[in-house]
Amino acid sequence: MGIDSKYLYSAGAEEKSYRSGELIFAEGGQSSFYFQVIEGKVKLCNQNSDRKEFLQDIIIAGKCFGESSLFNDKEYRMDAVALEDCVILKLARINFVGMLETYPKLYEKFCSLLCERTYYQSVMLHANSLLKPADRIVGLMEYLKSTERDQEKFSFKIPFTRQQMANLTGICVETAIRTLKKMEKDAVVEIRDHKIFF
Repeated sequence: MGIDSKYLYSAGAEEKSYRSGELIFAEGGQSSFYFQVIEGKVKLCNQNSDRKEFLQDIIIAGKCFGESSLFNDKEYRMDAVALEDCVILKLARINFVGMLETYPKLYEKFCSLLCERTYYQSVMLHANSLLKPADRIVGLMEYLKSTERDQEKFSFKIPFTRQQMANLTGICVETAIRTLKKMEKDAVVEIRDHKIFF
């Protein structure tokens, strides 16, 4: 979840378009902006010395990123890269802080965003510590679905590809595909038109 865009626009946020694969910010860069996705998806990732990518999160429309470094004046700890063509609202830190001062109720919203990010990280650390690939995938899907009102079985369409789910859970894509097929047989997920429903 993000902040209502009307507040962001009123504080001077600008829309910026990024092409798929384009770098939005780099690990080690100075944290200067609040970002919120309007259209598209953004991946937050790191690369090790072998240039192998570690995917931390995928940010979808309506969600924000880059916010955790705004108040501690720290550098970005990951890259943000457009996963597909994107439109993003970008608000300078000084304007963001001014917006929170103008609308004190937004502090509560912002604290909720930070808490949600911390909770996600703890869920994923726990899920990725599990040995069975199915447990890792279910942990991810349970978290994603937890924010939805409709909790009926197979009511939630997973917004990620099998490759993205594999990257987020630290397993290879072949294992993710095999595991999801078995989960479909066991009626844990339903697959319709190549889309996964949980």
